[in-house]
Amino acid sequence: MSVYRATSLTIHFGLPRKLPVMSNSELKVLLVEDDIDYASLLHLRLTRVQAKGAHLPELQITHVRSLAEALAQLSSIAIDLILLDITLPDAKELEGLERLKNLYPYIPVVVLTVTDNDKLAVAALQLGAQDYLIKDEIDILLLLRAMRHAVTRGDLLAAKESKYIQELQTSDANLQNIVRRISDGIAVVSISGVIEFANPAFAAFLGINQNEYIGQTFAHTLTDNGVSEIQAQGHDGALRTLEMHVSSVLWHDKEAYLVLLHEITSQKQTVLAMEQYARELEVHNEDLDAFAHTVAHNLKAPLTHIILAADLLDLNRDAMDGDCGQYVKTIVNYSRKMTDIIDELLLLAEVRAREDLLLLPLNMARLVHDVEARLKSLILQYNAQIILPDDIDEWPKVIGYGPWIEEVWANYLTNGIKFGGRPPRIKVGSTSLPNGTVRFWVQDNGEGITPEEQRNLFQPFARLRPFGTEGQGLGLSIVRRIIEKLGGEVGLESEVGRGSTFSFTLPLA
Repeated sequence: MSVYRATSLTIHFGLPRKLPVMSNSELKVLLVEDDIDYASLLHLRLTRVQAKGAHLPELQITHVRSLAEALAQLSSIAIDLILLDITLPDAKELEGLERLKNLYPYIPVVVLTVTDNDKLAVAALQLGAQDYLIKDEIDILLLLRAMRHAVTRGDLLAAKESKYIQELQTSDANLQNIVRRISDGIAVVSISGVIEFANPAFAAFLGINQNEYIGQTFAHTLTDNGVSEIQAQGHDGALRTLEMHVSSVLWHDKEAYLVLLHEITSQKQTVLAMEQYARELEVHNEDLDAFAHTVAHNLKAPLTHIILAADLLDLNRDAMDGDCGQYVKTIVNYSRKMTDIIDELLLLAEVRAREDLLLLPLNMARLVHDVEARLKSLILQYNAQIILPDDIDEWPKVIGYGPWIEEVWANYLTNGIKFGGRPPRIKVGSTSLPNGTVRFWVQDNGEGITPEEQRNLFQPFARLRPFGTEGQGLGLSIVRRIIEKLGGEVGLESEVGRGSTFSFTLPLA
């Protein structure tokens, strides 16, 4: 190793690495060159520049002949710049440059070589060299300029990297602070199941000692991109339900699992409570249906005898005085109303309870004719006209339950007769829809229904106008339950003064 000191050399290197620029400052250069003659020549030429009397900092050059010697010097003294010959006894081409930059990334390096090779030059710059100079083409001014630029670029790069590292450390500290404060548990678990990192919430959820959780084995099975529920007992002894999300991450360049734990104890308890409530409600509904069915049957039997007795009395009304005859008529009328109410309750109980329905294609024309015959006395009473289409026998087949659909037609036609015009004029029809259903409708010539009344008309106890007429308001709500249970929808179109159209849909057979 040789040390050359060129006193009073004036070389301007911009901002120095540690001290501000001054006339008597010193720059330490490590020359790694196995050719002693070239090293001596370089020193001689620097000496000649010095002799010109320029006012420059002192330049101290330490010369070594191998990479091993260079590494030894770098470990013991401070160096500001390296002049590196890439052809060394113990390092071929760019091996020396690569090792120096890996070990001392912030010391600028200027490559000196006898090889004029553009690819080699580009490779050297990619490895971190500040410049690539051909020995035979170097003059002292070019060398000084290259050294000045190398130190300046090195200082700028070091400053930027220092700032970047500081910002990265600040960002990392902020991120760690956020992770520590977040209420969800976050952990990194190795592929072998060892906890590499965990925030306080994660440790609290699982009852792990916060100072000892690193290195512990995670007790639950992990599946990439999996979501599962686990039970865990925390520090407070409470058993919690946790939703666990697992995904793959790289942790210190190794594959690992990112585990997120979110407490769902209250949500789980709410769901369980709702399920229990639903089961209890279902039992209560079944009891209510059974009660309604039993009461209706028990009422209907004695009521039938009352109606029979009242009818017999009505036949002998002429033998009674006027008041008695009127009372008998009242008994008959109200008994029949009670029968209608009981029939509606029985039908409602059946609709609510039946789940084993056998749905078959329906002959809708026959059902309409049966209902028309069933309402014959009502039609005569109101002098009503039922207008059926000529193609009723060609209506498309739909799927449904015949006894229930007959009740739907009976309800719609009865309402049309009672609340239609005077005399009632009722039209019946069907329309095939593009969604695979058929819409059946009943149109009356009544005074129509306001939008406010339409909104609640299919709800229980809602009645058609005039409100003083007979009926308990169960019929349309039962119709809605029937049609929805059969997979269809009820509908109403009405305009005051222009009548109403009640409809229902059923799927095609």
